Amino acid sequence: MWKADRLKVTGDVAWTDSTYTQNNLNFNYTLTTQPTRTFNFDTPAGAGGGVVTLTNFDLFNPSLYRLTTFTDSGTRTHGRDIQARLDLDYALGDEGITNLQAGIRFNSRDADSRAYTRTGTAPANQFFSVLPLEYSSVPGGFRGDEAETVRSWLTPTRESIIAQVDYLRTLTGLTKGRPGWNAPTYTGNEKAYAGYVQARYAFDIGVPVDGLIGLRAIRTEDQINGIATVTTAGVTTNAPIARDNSYTDFLPNVSARLKFSRELQLRVAFTKTRTRPGFGSLNPSVTVGAPSTICATEPTSVDCLRTASGGNPDLKPIESTNYDASWEYYFTRDGSITLGAFHRDLTGFINTTTTQVIDPTYGRLNITRPENGGKGHIRGIEAGFRTFFRAPWLPNWTRDFGVLANYTYLDHKSELAPTLAKTLPGMQPLSGVSKHLANASIFYENRFLSLRAAYNYRSDFVVSYGQVADPALNNALGPTLPVKEKGRGTLDLSATLNPTSKIAINFSVSNLLGTAATNTRQFDYNSPDDVYAWQTRFLESVYRLGVRFRL
Repeated sequence: MWKADRLKVTGDVAWTDSTYTQNNLNFNYTLTTQPTRTFNFDTPAGAGGGVVTLTNFDLFNPSLYRLTTFTDSGTRTHGRDIQARLDLDYALGDEGITNLQAGIRFNSRDADSRAYTRTGTAPANQFFSVLPLEYSSVPGGFRGDEAETVRSWLTPTRESIIAQVDYLRTLTGLTKGRPGWNAPTYTGNEKAYAGYVQARYAFDIGVPVDGLIGLRAIRTEDQINGIATVTTAGVTTNAPIARDNSYTDFLPNVSARLKFSRELQLRVAFTKTRTRPGFGSLNPSVTVGAPSTICATEPTSVDCLRTASGGNPDLKPIESTNYDASWEYYFTRDGSITLGAFHRDLTGFINTTTTQVIDPTYGRLNITRPENGGKGHIRGIEAGFRTFFRAPWLPNWTRDFGVLANYTYLDHKSELAPTLAKTLPGMQPLSGVSKHLANASIFYENRFLSLRAAYNYRSDFVVSYGQVADPALNNALGPTLPVKEKGRGTLDLSATLNPTSKIAINFSVSNLLGTAATNTRQFDYNSPDDVYAWQTRFLESVYRLGVRFRL
């Protein structure tokens, strides 16, 4: 930072380089006989959802399991980022235009991803009982849920698969050793050049008013190269693809604050924003999963397919024009009540879509990837409350305790991506967005210790839209229908201890209660309430411990 009289200049440069590597060994097996299965597609017990039980079948008998295929795969993603900024602030006075501000930004991001994958087929009669592996029972899943279902079965241990990996490779027709990395599945570069000018102002119109008015200009250039799955006239091929995109945005920013009193103020704002998709979303390559189990016994079955996922190099930024207003009442220095309203006009909201293609290498694929939708909106209201317990009539030990609560209502809709809008036209709820959001927290804070317990709730929301396979059409994809997730709440805890001004010890727990997530799929095009339980996921509880040092 440099300062001279009324002028202040600040700037910084940052460089980041990171690499993520993942190597996978998939040991795929099947049962040698078909037990009698009893299905309940939506049990009332426990967290609900689908369950299955087996009759007269020993899940821990190694002679009833057979190795089918062995897959060796891996990915390595590398990224490099350079950022630089320079900001100028010139103070003019206390009234009228109080500050003139300007700045420039530069950002260059590079990314590349490499992968390898190969699958070998085991010869006949490779039962668990003849393989040189160690076995154990799968730890009982579903967090002790009350629903009766298959929870545990026999499986090779992770350690024995790794120890015998070359034996398994040779047995299934693969060469020994881990494969080398293939040529990059995609490479990308994005450069962004930005500059802004803005003025802070303050004046009195019977009530004090201050705010900001400015304009930001951003030039973005990105280049993506890779291999994409391309379908033309019903024929799918893998072909090189290159995309060079560039766009220039001019984004205004106008805001004002009206101070009616020391306690009460009104804020209003008008802005335009552009949200660029990340490299992961632009990645043109496709990650293909293992074939469904039935492929081992019935490779020509209509249910024999693979799932796949990938990015979309043709994604555009999400454009949003934003209007915001909020009332804020500060009844103490640490306590406030807020009420706000907002409206967003959107273009190009990114939805997750699922389509089906016949791949020349892997056969029938259900590919999930992001696509831009059309026009849409988000509008709603939000209310918040925060305070410490510092009233004069309360005992002193409550002074560092506080509570926080907020609630948001959202009305949100958008046109789907063209692929899906063919069978589900019109405005549809945005994927990943709930109508109701609520949070309540209790906390304790002082110089040395911070404790917080927070309960967060979100109502039902659409997870994704996809074309549903129609058995009457040989499982070809038919109408577009949503997958929805039921509303749920989670309890999170966090604590920070500051033994000195330069050391902070952090501990947190996310989803302490292990809340389950239940998805449903709509099955009647004309009846949004006709759904069936599709998936119940028992979400992990995550415990984190960290130490932060400042020099």
